[in-house]
Amino acid sequence: MSPEDFINAIKESALTCQKEDGIPASFTIAQAALESGWGESRLTRESNNLFGIKADPGWTGERTRIATTEYVAGVARTVDAWFRKYPNWQASILDHAKFLKGARYATAFKTGSGVTFGYAIASAGYATDPNYGTKIARVIHTHGLESLDVVASEPAIIPQSPQENVMQKLLAMWSVFKVGESVANPTLWKTGAITVTLLSPLILKLGDLFHALGWTISISDQQAGMLAGGIVAATNIVVHLVANKDMGVQ
Repeated sequence: MSPEDFINAIKESALTCQKEDGIPASFTIAQAALESGWGESRLTRESNNLFGIKADPGWTGERTRIATTEYVAGVARTVDAWFRKYPNWQASILDHAKFLKGARYATAFKTGSGVTFGYAIASAGYATDPNYGTKIARVIHTHGLESLDVVASEPAIIPQSPQENVMQKLLAMWSVFKVGESVANPTLWKTGAITVTLLSPLILKLGDLFHALGWTISISDQQAGMLAGGIVAATNIVVHLVANKDMGVQ
């Protein structure tokens, strides 16, 4: 299924949840796309589970056991887990809205936009992926889903207030800071041990920060990788030259 077809397939349900439950439509669509692989994941095809919601002890409906990727201390590993099973995508979207309205994600409903909503549920521990909020934000930006958050469903959604805009900027800045911690170790730079996999997420989060600040700067995954590669190459050259100089190599 193409991204366009997927968006059209769940857009009305997402707008309904936006109107009735206060969940930004852009977030619902972006998270569904990310979790389901645009409707093509095994979990979605076999169980109509668009959001990867697990079958916890309180779940009384059907369930299915399937392998999934979890991050432990930042390292991805594959584990088996039980997930909820639905009769159709509509049921999955409605249950997702109900699931998010638990106390754990209450802060997300104070953010105002799909991007900040995504960062908030990521901070609350919806997924173990350390880049989860950024991935949701990139789907929203790439496919222009922000426009759905102010689309006319009756009553029309009020545009972000100044306080909500500040919240979006602060969340984006905090996200950059948290990722920046992983590459701020001076030893990495002095030894040339800085890597593309460390730098790329930071560059992508900077792109999200630029967007939150209203700057018309967009950074794609490929551009982030290329920029990170250039920085790593330059760092290695400098470290090599300094090391040779210190050893008296001419």
